[in-house]
Parts: sequence; C-alpha cells; structure tokens
Amino acid sequence: MNKTLSRVIIGVTLLIIFGVVGRYGYTEYIARFESAPVAEQAKAVQDMGSLIMTLKPSVPANSAAAIYALTVQNASLKKVDDSHDFYAPAFSSDGRVAVVENTGPSSWQLVVAKVSDKEAQLTVVPPAPAIFPGASSWSAGNKFIVYDAVTALTSADDVAIENSRVILLDTGTGLQKVLDTGVSPVFMKDGSIMYIKPDGVYRIGSQTISAATTTTADAPARVATFDEYQATRSARLALSHDENTVIVSLLQSGGSLAYSVVKGPDFYLSEVGRMAGRALFPVFSPDDQSIAFIYQTEDKEGNASKSLAVADIRTLTMRTVFGLNAYTDEFLSLGAWVK
Repeated sequence: MNKTLSRVIIGVTLLIIFGVVGRYGYTEYIARFESAPVAEQAKAVQDMGSLIMTLKPSVPANSAAAIYALTVQNASLKKVDDSHDFYAPAFSSDGRVAVVENTGPSSWQLVVAKVSDKEAQLTVVPPAPAIFPGASSWSAGNKFIVYDAVTALTSADDVAIENSRVILLDTGTGLQKVLDTGVSPVFMKDGSIMYIKPDGVYRIGSQTISAATTTTADAPARVATFDEYQATRSARLALSHDENTVIVSLLQSGGSLAYSVVKGPDFYLSEVGRMAGRALFPVFSPDDQSIAFIYQTEDKEGNASKSLAVADIRTLTMRTVFGLNAYTDEFLSLGAWVK
C-alpha cells in the first residue's frame, strides 16, 4: 500500500512555544494558525547526529523506497538498505529496528531486525481486522512495540480514524493484541501509551502491558480534547524525550496543537498553543533542543515543494537541510534522529 505525503500541518511556530514553555516560562501563547514560520539560510552547525528516513527517488520509476541516513551537519545522504520498499523505521535502545516492509503488491509486514546485520528477528502482519501496518514505537524495556494499522478501506481517500487500529506486539512471543481504534501510538517510559482518536488524545495505562495476552487491560482515558477540531488518520503525535512536551498535528483543521505534559495521579495534557506551517513527521533531536520535519510549501502559482528542515528551539529559527523534490511522496517518512 502506498504511503503518500499527507498535508499534515505542523507549524514551525511550535518551536517558539517550546522555547516559551520549556526554557523561559512565559505565560503568553501563540493562539492562531495564521502565523508564518521564519526561515534562515543554511549555515554550518555543530555535529547534531543523523536523521533516519525512507525515500523513493522519482527517477528511475522502479527505484526502491530505501532507508537513508542524512547527516544533519553537512546534509550528506547515505543509503542504508534498499532491499525492499520500507516505511516508518523506529529504533529500540538495544540496537534493533521495527520497520514496515513491502513484500509484494498490496502486501505489507512489520519486521523487527538487528540494525548491525539486518537479521530479521520477527515478522508479523497485523491481526484482523487490520491489514497494513504503519508507524511504531518501542517500550522502554524493548519488550513491546505499539503500532497503528489500517483496515480495509472503502475508498482511496478514506482518512477516517475509525479505519485504524492501535496494536500491541510482544517482541518475545510475537503475540499481538488490538487495543483500540486510533492512530500514531507512542510509548511513555512508564509503560503507558498515548495515541490519537477523532476527538482527542487518549492514554492507556501500563497495566495494558502485563495484560498483552489476556482480555483485560486498563480502559483508555482521554487526556486532551480537540474541542472544535476533528482528527483524521493523517494526525500525528510526537513526544519529546524528556516527556514534557507533546505536539499533535491535525490535518483537516489546518494547524497543530502543542501541549505540556502534566504528570501525576490525574495525568493530562495542557494546551499551550496552536501553530501554522505545513510539515510532516516531526522528530525531536536526542537532546530535545531541536526538531526536524519534512516541510511542505506552495508558491503563488500553486507549485508544491518539499524539503527536510531543522529548527533549533534555542534560536527559534528554521533552516532547510535537504531538498526532497527529487523524491516521490510515496513511502516518504522521517523515522528517527540518532546521535
């Protein structure tokens, strides 16, 4: 199944919010989607690690959607694996990767493999009614993976979250369990899982992990409400490594929401702002000081352009790192930012 570039709206303005909330403690928030991002010319930066992504070159037409590593400092692109069409790699802390792999026409599977020798340790297809696996997230102890998967679609442009499932996978046994309807699940360090439903962000507690092979689990709790907004399957959730900040992109609403994480017995997300700017697949740097994303723009004549961009929350400016117009929208994903 082709993974096309969604017009997911993630504003660079969120970096201002991050700076305000995380570093300066100001109380005024950006409250409108219309604010435009501020860009600066690319310049030399310190070694910031590498971005891991999947790209499919436009030419030749039969090119594989390979896994690439791009060095942020000098925009050096290196092909890592082009043995299959890949999508949405996610990395564990013990040297493994979970990645969606295309094995034939309309045939997809989630593969767990060692990064060092690319040896597959586990291959699964989603449990019914899901068919095609999507983006995944590892638990803190690397024993579990949570991922989303779509069911049979009524039409190609069907983006309803009701057609997506959140699935828990035990990497030791291969057992799987459908947890709920939703998209973009992310593990927290305490073993709980956050994900998106049409009306907000939901959380399932860590009891779900120990109940992975049983019929019982914690009931999902809504921890953020979208109010006047409605999420679709293109919505995405990103969690900073320090687990203090969450961003949610809402395609149909034309913007994104930024939240601070309020932990404790009454866990919830507190909205701190709303942002503008078209971006896709945000990932935090290892030190949470920067964020990378696929940035999409359109000129006055309606010509679309896309690039890989990085914004530093200390300077609150964005810079283009690498142009992506030579690559198709299919299978395009940004999976991780590694040291």
